[in-house]
Amino acid sequence: MIRAPGSRGRSDLHRGDSTRTLTSPGEDEFSERLSTEAPFHFEATVRALQRRPTNLVDVWEGHRYLRVLRTSKHLTLVEVENHGTIDAPDVRYAVRHSSPSAGTRRRIARTLRKVLGLDIAPAPLQALVQADRRLRRAALVLRGMRPPRFADCFEAFGNVLPFQQLSLDAGVAIVGRLVERFGPSLEQNGRRYHAFPTAEVVADARLVSLRKCGLSARRPSRYECWPGRLNQVA
Repeated sequence: MIRAPGSRGRSDLHRGDSTRTLTSPGEDEFSERLSTEAPFHFEATVRALQRRPTNLVDVWEGHRYLRVLRTSKHLTLVEVENHGTIDAPDVRYAVRHSSPSAGTRRRIARTLRKVLGLDIAPAPLQALVQADRRLRRAALVLRGMRPPRFADCFEAFGNVLPFQQLSLDAGVAIVGRLVERFGPSLEQNGRRYHAFPTAEVVADARLVSLRKCGLSARRPSRYECWPGRLNQVA
């Protein structure tokens, strides 16, 4: 149900068959505010991004959104929370076990603002759905929800292709297997958090491995050809 928002140690970074140990620089926590226009329905936005609670990359835990982001040299577990309300949002993100540089903080904030739609004005969308009598009840419940976006082009592509001609649950399961098999992960406090795999890692994977994730015979080849196209776009 969507509602209105109201021991530390070292971590293991896992990718493929190798594990790398990250040592925490200290017990400190870095926190920074993410400004946004009201209303902002934090939980509804994250739930829309998740599609299903089984999403391994976009995690909703209690009243927090947790996401592993790539920085220049590390994977970083970021947690976001709205300390305010829908009508008076006070959105802040925190990085535990780390003191990120100014450049890293800017990259983290830029990604979170994009993923959570924080720079999208809420009024036009609200007016659009309220104009349709059939959508007014949903518009009231979801007031302040922002249309979220994926962190990069390949993540968007990887979250669209598996859902073609499949049910939502089947698509989520395929993406979950891709993430577990090819994405790096970070462990903190006994729990593993996952990042979405890069285009290069998926492109280098064997077709049989991609098919084991649930992709059809044609879809894996599409994954293989996309990294070059993305580089051309970039």
